[in-house]
Amino acid sequence: MSRVRPHFKVHTSLKSHRKTSDLASNDHLFATYVRLGMLFIERWGAKTGDKLLLSDKDLAQVTNRKRRDISEKTLRDLAEVSPISLRLLGEVWEITFPNFAIKQGFAPKNATPLILKQKQILKKKDKEKNSPPSGGSPRPSKALCPSDPEVEDLDELMARPKIAKAGVTREFALEKWSDLHEWSRDNNQRKVSWVATVANAILRDHKTPETSAIEGAREILAKRGVHLD
Repeated sequence: MSRVRPHFKVHTSLKSHRKTSDLASNDHLFATYVRLGMLFIERWGAKTGDKLLLSDKDLAQVTNRKRRDISEKTLRDLAEVSPISLRLLGEVWEITFPNFAIKQGFAPKNATPLILKQKQILKKKDKEKNSPPSGGSPRPSKALCPSDPEVEDLDELMARPKIAKAGVTREFALEKWSDLHEWSRDNNQRKVSWVATVANAILRDHKTPETSAIEGAREILAKRGVHLD
């Protein structure tokens, strides 16, 4: 079996998703997005907690602009129409590419031991905080939908029979999870677990190749004045 060379995946849903549709139609920002993704791959972004630091040289190469102020504006414009988030640390930009490892097809085991250890420590602290003094069963606390699902929650979601039968991809599941995060934040909706809610949203909005083909045929016929009941 031949070795697959390092590459950056651009998912076709980028063209139609409400968060990224403007990115696909802007040639300069789209090229910047791809160059940034390639740099993430080259710098092992899947093993650095989905984060990357950009030097002045990196910034110029990614944006294809020589002036720093113009490069920074391009980066901010990109953050408005893509999943990335920015943070300026002194003179260096920190870029966060949410769920980079999962969306690029890397297994969860590729995460760094440090990140996994930190998650385990936080979970342990939350468990201890919610445990009553009497030693009884801890009371589950309701929370807003998190922006990024835990690996265990995502695995549980993808393992649901209806989700598996529908052929839902992890990328589509993560998009719906992100939508639910914004909805819960804007409406202050809290739940003990969001897996079931996200699953229902996915099954409501997911389109199989067959349903997409039928809808496409209906649109073509409608343009020709033929309407199907």
